[in-house]
Amino acid sequence: MFLLRPGKAAKADKATNISELQEKLGHVKQHILFLHAVSGCDTTSFIFKKSKKLCLQWLKKDISLCERLQIFYQQNSDKNQLIEAGVQFITKLYRPKKSKEDIDTLRYTLYNRITSRQGLSANFNLAALPPTKDAAVQHVLRVYYQVQEWIGCKLNPLAYGWQRDREGHLVPTSATKEIAPPDILKMVFCNCKEASCGKSCSCKKLGLRCSSKCGQCLGIDCCNSCIIPENDEDENDVFI
Repeated sequence: MFLLRPGKAAKADKATNISELQEKLGHVKQHILFLHAVSGCDTTSFIFKKSKKLCLQWLKKDISLCERLQIFYQQNSDKNQLIEAGVQFITKLYRPKKSKEDIDTLRYTLYNRITSRQGLSANFNLAALPPTKDAAVQHVLRVYYQVQEWIGCKLNPLAYGWQRDREGHLVPTSATKEIAPPDILKMVFCNCKEASCGKSCSCKKLGLRCSSKCGQCLGIDCCNSCIIPENDEDENDVFI
């Protein structure tokens, strides 16, 4: 069986032998669905500057972690074990110096390391840091949900990193906790004239979600909202 890859401009189409590709992938071929979902697909976000190639390299390198990631293909997996394996994989992408360093500690360590090398006037991109554990957990849950969808298992999306907006549409749950201590959030707010909060939004520029302190949107009526959803008890609700 061959996979036809369309060419671009003067480059001709290219056919890839699927069997040969599987042989080259080795044990990683069992984790293609996880790899695609965790590194970003139609329903999951990508991790800033962490490419599919990098994710593939770590899967090839760490066989023991690959074995733990088998939990993403099991039905009714224990959430704690699922989260532990998924967050551990995301943490690995940032090359922690200590093997057992948790993702929040690593986030703080990398922040200090990066800012110590920058000048006082340099801009700092928060997206370059690992996600908080709370945000990573929601991503991991969405990855599990998507992998289960691909293998034909229907789950309640509201229990796996999704929530409903005011119009009833499913949207990703970015976090279930405040993104920063209340004292800091009081110091950072926007006053965007457009409730949608576009690229010029000061909260967005700092990598923060809009909150109730923001002048126009109040952290509610914009696409950069930090609303924490209430728990939904309807276990029969399915993703359509």
